[in-house]
Amino acid sequence: YGDWSSDVCSSDLACCDIVDKSCVGRAFAEFRPDTVFHLAAKPDSPEEFEHMEAAVEVTALGTLHVLEASKQFGVRDFVFAGSSKVYGNHEIPTRSNTPVDPVSSYAIGKYAGWQLCKLYGLSGPMRVTGIQPAFVYGPRQNWNLLSYVADCAAKNQPVRLMGGKQT
Repeated sequence: YGDWSSDVCSSDLACCDIVDKSCVGRAFAEFRPDTVFHLAAKPDSPEEFEHMEAAVEVTALGTLHVLEASKQFGVRDFVFAGSSKVYGNHEIPTRSNTPVDPVSSYAIGKYAGWQLCKLYGLSGPMRVTGIQPAFVYGPRQNWNLLSYVADCAAKNQPVRLMGGKQT
């Protein structure tokens, strides 16, 4: 969402904002994938209107654009990266009967995205699968435990953790 750099795009990689439906369509027309791993989302952030709007736009509407292009271009398998955050502040591990209780715009967008995936899966023949990876991070994400450990390792410093429980 936003700062796309043309230097990371190549003949093997299409760069586009998934909110831009026509760009998504062009990427699918060019690459014609059999399988789509849909990992895009607007990362969690403080809940201000602009962030909430972007989270819903990217994570829900963007997912709809990727689903529609997948259907249009005959994608066989669609894998959606959901989030355990859709369960809110419930005890972990979550179970199949854990109620959905999103408490952030990110989680609301992820939940809406998964509902759209299930809807598209019902119309066939595309197979839709949802995963909920935990502790995922990337270079543009805010500081967290994983980035702290990576920083310590890069600087050859000890990792000092306090509190919490080992699981």
